[in-house]
Amino acid sequence: MEIDLNVVMIVIVSTLSSIYGASKYYVFRASENRKQREHLQSTSDDIIANDFLNDEKFIDLG
Repeated sequence: MEIDLNVVMIVIVSTLSSIYGASKYYVFRASENRKQREHLQSTSDDIIANDFLNDEKFIDLG
């Protein structure tokens, strides 16, 4: 049984292509997750600041 060189090359190239694509995908996902975490952190900081300001208003009214 002889293995065709073209088949071997196709398997190697497709495997490397899949690995490259997966690495690009995971780098992209990590980047998106980091951006989302930063956004949520800044949003939660704003919420905490607004809660503090609202507490001050309630104190003034009370």
